[in-house]
Amino acid sequence: MAQAPAKAILSGEHSVVYGAPALALAVNCYAQARVQSIESAELVLQLTDLDRCFRYNWPEVIKRAEDAESRYQRFLLGNCPITEVLVGTDDLYLFAIAALIKDLSLNHCPGILLQLRSDIPVGSGMGSSAATVAAMLIGVAKLIGVELTQQRLYQLTHHAERLQHGRSSGIDPAVCCYGGLIHFSDGVIDPRSLEFGDGWFLLDSGKPAVTTGVGVEQVRKNFAGSDIWDEFSQITGKMATALREMNQGQLIKQIRLNHRLLCRIGVVPDPIQQLVADIEQAGGAAKVSGAGAVAGDQAGLILVYHPQLSESSLSHLALQPLKVDCLGAWVQNADSVDDLSCDGANDDY
Repeated sequence: MAQAPAKAILSGEHSVVYGAPALALAVNCYAQARVQSIESAELVLQLTDLDRCFRYNWPEVIKRAEDAESRYQRFLLGNCPITEVLVGTDDLYLFAIAALIKDLSLNHCPGILLQLRSDIPVGSGMGSSAATVAAMLIGVAKLIGVELTQQRLYQLTHHAERLQHGRSSGIDPAVCCYGGLIHFSDGVIDPRSLEFGDGWFLLDSGKPAVTTGVGVEQVRKNFAGSDIWDEFSQITGKMATALREMNQGQLIKQIRLNHRLLCRIGVVPDPIQQLVADIEQAGGAAKVSGAGAVAGDQAGLILVYHPQLSESSLSHLALQPLKVDCLGAWVQNADSVDDLSCDGANDDY
């Protein structure tokens, strides 16, 4: 069994796509992959959360991956929306497995049963797709006798993540693979101290009406050449300093400034802006932690910081204490089974 954690961004949403630095950490909510060998020379994929099961021969896996890559290239040329790159619920996973096979130069692929499940809310901005892919890749690699380094696992996960989000910065795969608190800039992963004090909480505002990929593209159209990303960079730098010095006042100030920048680029719906205003009125700070939303009333994950929460008037909110995962993606020994029945195979194209 393999697993990888979710992520929360402290500072640098969207700006990280344009090379600005970001601070993010892994949280204790997980995607899991159970990988087993089977006698038949095929891939059996079970998406447990969706109650779906698929069977493929290996040439079919490779062909599906090539088709997905072709659609992604059309997206880059402006001839295909990001929402049409992955046409099946299984496309992302087939692409990632095919990339692993190619990377390892495998001439013969064994029979594999792959069962995927996740406790990470889909579309919440917590990196559910990256975590699932990372857990799957490290599990499959282990089954065939290969130990992937954190860096190689990150690279393979990021390679697949492009198809999900269009122009992925790589921060989701970085956090899911490495765990802990990281500073991320232009693909450079810099682990940081985990001593960041109390008063951190997460709040799920609900699944956004549009995907992360759609949001990223909308922001790109409006702000790709803007100097607003320099403002994001300055805030991330000051956040890093405030964390190092455990300066509560500066942390509150920088999170509030970050929130206002996210409002300016249009990824904070009006109801979420009101929610953040209420938290600020109570003495805290909050911001979307992820892509947010360019449409609808919900924005996924909200990061809340309030060192004196017990004395505030926020008891009506379903706040969850932020708990950090320090391990990143990891795998135990794989199991083996002799046979498997799979009803409804290949019925979700």
